[in-house]
Amino acid sequence: MPLGTTAFAMTTQPLMWALREEEAQGNIQGLNIGQGKSLLYQLFVYDTRICITAEEAQFDKLKDVIRDFEVASGASLNLQKSIVMQMRSGPSQMWMEESGWEVAGPRKNFVYLGVSTSTLIDEKVIADEIVQKLMKKLKHWSNSANEEQWWTRVDKVQGVFDALNVRLSKKTTGMDWAKQGVGWTNDHAPSQNYAPTSRSKHVTTGETREGARCTQESRDRDVRGSNRG
Repeated sequence: MPLGTTAFAMTTQPLMWALREEEAQGNIQGLNIGQGKSLLYQLFVYDTRICITAEEAQFDKLKDVIRDFEVASGASLNLQKSIVMQMRSGPSQMWMEESGWEVAGPRKNFVYLGVSTSTLIDEKVIADEIVQKLMKKLKHWSNSANEEQWWTRVDKVQGVFDALNVRLSKKTTGMDWAKQGVGWTNDHAPSQNYAPTSRSKHVTTGETREGARCTQESRDRDVRGSNRG
C-alpha cells in the first residue's frame, strides 16, 4: 500500500471520527442518499470531500471540529483552498462570504476527481463508478512491459480502494469483475493476494509476491545444494 495514501487516511481518521460523532448527536447531517443512509465524507487519496446540510449552524460546527482537530493533531487545514459546492439551496451569499469559505454556484450535481455526486447517488453507484474507472486504468497497466512498474501501480490502486470511504457489496461484481479484467488469479487464496496470470505458477496460495519470491529462491538454493552433494 502506498505510504502517502496510508498516512493520509490514518491522519484524517480522527477528523472523520469527530464528524461521525457530531452526526450521531444531530449537530451535523450528511447528504441523504436514501434508505436511511447519508453520505458524510469521502477520501480521495490526498483530498477529502465532506457533505453536510446547508445550514449556518452546521458550517459553524464543521469549523469547530476542524479547529479541534488542528489543535489535537498539530496539522493545519488550509480552508482557503477549500471550495463549498452548493447543491440546490444554501446559506445566504453574504453569510458565506463573511464565513471565509470560497463558494461555487448551486447545482444539482458536481464531479470531483472523476467521481460525480448528486442527491440521487447511493453507495452502489459510487462504488461501481470508481471500479469502472480503476478497471480501465488496470487494463492499460496490465499490458506494460515493465513488470515491476505494473506491480507498483497495482499496489497504488489497492491503496486508493483502502482509503476510499466506500464499501463494495459482496453481491456486486465490482472487485471480481476488475480482477478478471486484468487477469488476476485468486480462486483459492484465503485472503486478497492478487497476482497476474503470467506469474500465477510462481505464486502459491495465500502467499504475497515477496513471499513467493523468497520461497522460490529458497527452493533454488536447496536444488543447488543437493546437486553439489
